[in-house]
Amino acid sequence: MGALVTWLVSRYFYMAASKDLILETDRLRRLHDTTLLALQNLQNSNSTFQLSNNEDGDLTEMSVGVRLVGVEAKISVGEVDIK
Repeated sequence: MGALVTWLVSRYFYMAASKDLILETDRLRRLHDTTLLALQNLQNSNSTFQLSNNEDGDLTEMSVGVRLVGVEAKISVGEVDIK
């Protein structure tokens, strides 16, 4: 009986950790893809790449700016929540 209880508790925490890992992996994959896109855009000399940090030094915003024939556009990725 003790083995069954142990297995059930272990299974519960294993599933919870798996869900957390999937969420974290998705967030990191989006951040990675966005960073690669920004770095590719920096190859163009008219592009800018800017990172904003909060007081603790955590990344809060990532933006890419592009200047096309006198018109300036800025695309902001929004808040990046990496903990």
